[in-house]
Amino acid sequence: MRIAAFTLSLVIITVFTASLGTAASDSKVSEFIAAAESHLKPGEALDALRAGPPEEYFRWGEGICEHLRGGWTPKQLIEGNLDQFFGPELSVALVLAAQQVICPDQRQ
Repeated sequence: MRIAAFTLSLVIITVFTASLGTAASDSKVSEFIAAAESHLKPGEALDALRAGPPEEYFRWGEGICEHLRGGWTPKQLIEGNLDQFFGPELSVALVLAAQQVICPDQRQ
């Protein structure tokens, strides 16, 4: 059941971020990735961030911000969705980077 709920959440976030359709500037994407990197220690999570397409991680960041604006807490996003996909370290880094770069109005 937990996997089904996660899969549904993942689909919702993926569809939502795909529908945003905004092309972020290269500098904004770079700023987001640098912010995420600053919250990670050397290891698997940092390697995964560096290996992935930065634009895709940025789109996840946009989705994170929309969910935060919709009333989700960072903890709900991390524990109920993101950490099952990205792992806990990278999930926390993506949420913190999103709050820092994309939606500073959602810092808590």
